[in-house]
Amino acid sequence: AKASQDGNRRILNVDIGGGTAKLAIVEEGQVKVTAAVHIGGRLQVVDEIGAIVRLDPAGRTHAARAGFEWTVGDKVLSEDLDKIADGMAATLIDALVIRPIPHDIENFYLTDPILDWGHIDGVMFSGGVAEYVYGREDRDFGDLGLRLGHAIAHRLAAGGLPWPVLPAGECIRATALGASEYSVPLSG
Repeated sequence: AKASQDGNRRILNVDIGGGTAKLAIVEEGQVKVTAAVHIGGRLQVVDEIGAIVRLDPAGRTHAARAGFEWTVGDKVLSEDLDKIADGMAATLIDALVIRPIPHDIENFYLTDPILDWGHIDGVMFSGGVAEYVYGREDRDFGDLGLRLGHAIAHRLAAGGLPWPVLPAGECIRATALGASEYSVPLSG
């Protein structure tokens, strides 16, 4: 919101958490339109020996798109997780730039997609995965966060978006809703 007020810019914020990437157009400090895509860092989680301990339905779908039919308990290779994260990053970028939206990408939307971005002055990333996109974190928590963040950063560096990527002030590990659940005291 602050970035949209500074210099009167129209910002696309991509807030990538554990299960979803929330998209928001922000201008004059106000959120104008939002959407959500089933792309996130905790859709698949492995333990220290590479066995899957969590596999959400969307994580299973992303794995299948990469050629894997996994279930909880399967042991997986690091390079296979990289392949899935790269596919997820490609899906996210495609969800942002390809219009009309391809049917296989449209299926990842949890809301109505934003069909026309209009003029965008820049893109900011937030959420836990953004820590990796911006190179602020390097620890691996057994999920796809690190791999997904690196895959997105690689695509951004290769010019994957038609808009400039803006620096984020604070990415915060939890996404906007998650952060508010844990940091905003509410009373009856």
